[in-house]
Amino acid sequence: EVTGGSEDGIEKPAVGYPRNPDNEDPQVLVQREETRSIVAAAVDTLPEKERLICALYYYDELTMKEIGMTLGISESRVSQLHTKAMISVRERLEETVGTEIACG
Repeated sequence: EVTGGSEDGIEKPAVGYPRNPDNEDPQVLVQREETRSIVAAAVDTLPEKERLICALYYYDELTMKEIGMTLGISESRVSQLHTKAMISVRERLEETVGTEIACG
């Protein structure tokens, strides 16, 4: 953080820099929320099993193996369905924002 000097020895933020670096730029926060909305809408279009896998993986933080055991399918099948879901979500995002999205 760039700081300005002070006669009393207390460092103060320089003009133009936020006092708290944890406070993000409002424009960044709005863009992040818009992206979340687009992703949520894309996930909503997935088949039920793919939506469930995404929810278990990203929200419940289960491993592919745990998801497979929960759903009664193999870990490799979970991975296949997850990959298929992510390709569909990426394609939907590309359609919505009109640019190619990098995976990884």
